[in-house]
Amino acid sequence: MTTDINTSDHSVIESENDQEEESVPMENDDNNENRDEDELLSSSIQEKVNHASDPFSVHRCIYRIPGVLSKHKEKAFVPIVVSIGPSHHGNENLQAMEEVKLWYLHCLLDRKPTPETDMESLVKAIRPIQQACQECYEEKIHISNDEFLEMMVIDGCFISEFFLRFANEVNVDNEDGLFSTSWMLLAVINDLLLLENQLPWRVLDCLFELTCESGTSSLLGLINSTFKAYTGGLSAKPSGTAKHRHLLDFIRNSFLGSYPESQSDESTRDSEAIQMLG
Repeated sequence: MTTDINTSDHSVIESENDQEEESVPMENDDNNENRDEDELLSSSIQEKVNHASDPFSVHRCIYRIPGVLSKHKEKAFVPIVVSIGPSHHGNENLQAMEEVKLWYLHCLLDRKPTPETDMESLVKAIRPIQQACQECYEEKIHISNDEFLEMMVIDGCFISEFFLRFANEVNVDNEDGLFSTSWMLLAVINDLLLLENQLPWRVLDCLFELTCESGTSSLLGLINSTFKAYTGGLSAKPSGTAKHRHLLDFIRNSFLGSYPESQSDESTRDSEAIQMLG
């Protein structure tokens, strides 16, 4: 009888030991699984951190209009004729102007105002500043580097050619729909003043200098000529010390430069406060 009890007790002890031995690997498996999940999650977060850009970078100067403003009258902030830059690039409602852009570029290359006015020179001129130009935009660029570069060249040359035609520095074809229809002309000018529809200033300046024929008005003069007519004859004098970030910023600096320095500084502070609210 005693032997049976001892045997039974021994079996129970062995069974408990077996269960303990089995439970140890299971716990280890759980720990390993958690460790693997932690490593994967950590790696995923680290990758996002590595690709994060400074949201307060001084290079950023072309923004999306805050929803709190655009929701009241979205059409006031969206181009109706021409897309400039990446924000509205690919908008189906603006595709008709893409053909006009290409035609304007064709006319510029065909006219060849300078020896450097060829496609390869234009591309080579913008490529070194491509990354800096991308950093000017608040939103993430969702097109390839080459597509972005192509957009900078086409849009920049279109704006330059448009200013030259507006100022009668080059001949305007009678069939040019932008200049034969008054509402179209004003619509293009209005679109060029939208914050979401800007190119970095250095793109405009670079392409204009590369293709500017001797004796042609300066880029600043052409811009003033275009928007002087648009503003009903109000003459704005650009400040010589201002660093322009884009076309709209140039217009802003022009008006600020026409005021005494104290008023200009106050206006600058007001503008910065509005940007912070955005």
